[in-house]
Amino acid sequence: MIRKPGLYLITNTVNGHYYGGSSFNMAHRWCMHKKNAKEGSNKCRRLYDAIRKYGIKNFTIKPLLICETQHLKLYEQKWLDRHHGKKECYNLSPSANSNRGVKFSEITKKKLSCIARKNRNMKLLYSLISKEKKKNLRKSIYRNHCRGSMHHMAKLTMSMATKIRQLHNSEKYSYSQLANKYGCSKKTIVNVVHFRIWKQ
Repeated sequence: MIRKPGLYLITNTVNGHYYGGSSFNMAHRWCMHKKNAKEGSNKCRRLYDAIRKYGIKNFTIKPLLICETQHLKLYEQKWLDRHHGKKECYNLSPSANSNRGVKFSEITKKKLSCIARKNRNMKLLYSLISKEKKKNLRKSIYRNHCRGSMHHMAKLTMSMATKIRQLHNSEKYSYSQLANKYGCSKKTIVNVVHFRIWKQ
């Protein structure tokens, strides 16, 4: 593969399906496609899923056109207009436009940098811990992001939990009566009263 700007075509030799794109360096872009598919990236989901399914040895790449960098998107868009939407075409987006050349504000740059740094740190952490610990970590992350009234299945709020404790302490309501009143299970009411959940 040549290291020049232009349009390229990746073909699945098993079924004839294909993916077209453009790059400043077609050889480098092919290396990145192979790397991303191996690492489970979903940027070009249909193409990468196919590479993982059929194996990289069943894919070939060839240049369609060598051109000046300023004409890359023009020719890629013309190619997409002819091929996007066809059953055998792996391209998901009908547009050749991307964020290439877009100038971000300093605040946006800092935000993107923080996100990228956080993702790198999480990737490093995952590579150092065991499978069982990864499972527990995912559960912990989920719990921390979906707790209390923000959880999609939450039926109570902190103010309701406080009211439930007050009513129970007044000895006017049983666990069952409170469960019927607030539309939840008796077990939930017991846990609320004993501060197992909805802790202040």
